[in-house]
Amino acid sequence: MPTFSILPFLPLLLLLAWPYVQKVKHEDTKPLAAFLVFTSILILITSAIYYVALWVTIWMAPAEAQQVPAFGGWLLALISLMGFLFAFWIADRIVRRRPRHRRPPN
Repeated sequence: MPTFSILPFLPLLLLLAWPYVQKVKHEDTKPLAAFLVFTSILILITSAIYYVALWVTIWMAPAEAQQVPAFGGWLLALISLMGFLFAFWIADRIVRRRPRHRRPPN
């Protein structure tokens, strides 16, 4: 039975997120800085969703369902999708802010 993995698609999804981040960033923000903010938000949110879903799966799903490889693949795909949706939603609010400028040294 073939298994499903989201891992080969993650670099492609991050490359597809680049134009979106460049569109929503503030004009004073550097492109790489805006993308790094987005990816760090994505990693934090996705890992939090992953650990909550893992905990719920361990405690709620029957043992027979946990042994099916497709169950884990679809669970990872769902977690990644939810992480991207939340990251896009939060990036709209954080990346659009004007960057803070440092005070010049005295």
